[in-house]
Amino acid sequence: TQSTWARERKEAANEEKKQAKAKEEEDRAWIDNDKKANKAADRARQREEQKAQKLQKDAERRNLEREENESLKGKTTMPARLTRDQVAANLASSSRPAAGKNKNVVQQKFDDVNPNRIETEVESASGLDDAMKLLADLDTREDAHPERRMAAAHRAFEERTIPELRRQYPSLKLSQIKEMAWKLWQKSPENPNLK
Repeated sequence: TQSTWARERKEAANEEKKQAKAKEEEDRAWIDNDKKANKAADRARQREEQKAQKLQKDAERRNLEREENESLKGKTTMPARLTRDQVAANLASSSRPAAGKNKNVVQQKFDDVNPNRIETEVESASGLDDAMKLLADLDTREDAHPERRMAAAHRAFEERTIPELRRQYPSLKLSQIKEMAWKLWQKSPENPNLK
């Protein structure tokens, strides 16, 4: 009757609950609670996800590059390399007036001289000895700077007059002789300041 059916249904439901609870407990017993193993598994899973993301990004990049190359394929063409003879022939053919061409076009002629190869009067030296000789020659030239020119003229004047003053006054000290040379320099016609 109805009460027995209800009781049987209730008992079947209780039995299913008990079986589900027992299965859940058994599953819990089989779960590995090792923290190191779980962390290692998590790291491995993350590495796999990163690899998958990288592969996906690489595939997207390759697709974009391929699409870009396909879109650019017809637009640009690299000019073929020409030899000097071909360039000369092209210039010669373009310099001849053509009957059907516009007569208002002005043909430009370029010099064959490379401005980067023009020789200028710049002194150069290779090697240490040559460089030292060149610098020595540059030092003997007159400097454009007036103070330096005056100092050089004073040194030259001193070099000439100090030996004479030493012969005339052998008992004087060098500083006294230099002082006398300075006084003579102030009156000398070689002094640029007097001119």
